[in-house]
Amino acid sequence: MPAPIPVEVRKRMVEAFDQGNTREEIADIFGVSIPTITRFLARRKRQGNLDPTPHPGPIPVLDGYAEA
Repeated sequence: MPAPIPVEVRKRMVEAFDQGNTREEIADIFGVSIPTITRFLARRKRQGNLDPTPHPGPIPVLDGYAEA
């Protein structure tokens, strides 16, 4: 899985939208998909920030587990 887009870049994308650029223009400028822009705009509206969603770490291995 690719690394999340940095928050500063996300802010620049949202600011470009606020300045009147279309989602299509922003996607072309930053090299991302239109749904990515839409998700960032929704996240800002819903949560008030653009922080990436944390993903859980690796699943812990149970000690002493053996198949029967």
